Amino acid sequence: MKTIKHPKSENYFELKKEFPEFSYPTDEQFANLKNGDVIKIGVSGETFWLEVKRLYKNKIIARVDNDLVRSDIHDLFFNDIVSIHKHNIRTIKHY
Repeated sequence: MKTIKHPKSENYFELKKEFPEFSYPTDEQFANLKNGDVIKIGVSGETFWLEVKRLYKNKIIARVDNDLVRSDIHDLFFNDIVSIHKHNIRTIKHY
């Protein structure tokens, strides 16, 4: 298995507290999150999609699902495996 990377992702939960108009996934969306769903996170000013591979109580293992523009800054690339937390998720698409 590939090495799991741990990017310094944006904390969208805290951003939502500071800016209530900011869109953040609902508790229902989080409760329905499953393997195969697609989530969006942000790292170093770039937002991008991840495919959920495994869900744990306090973390999510996912695969980078698109080509990235700022790989030279954050060292993440298409198909990398990352570990993130729920508060790092900006958007959820259920499949």
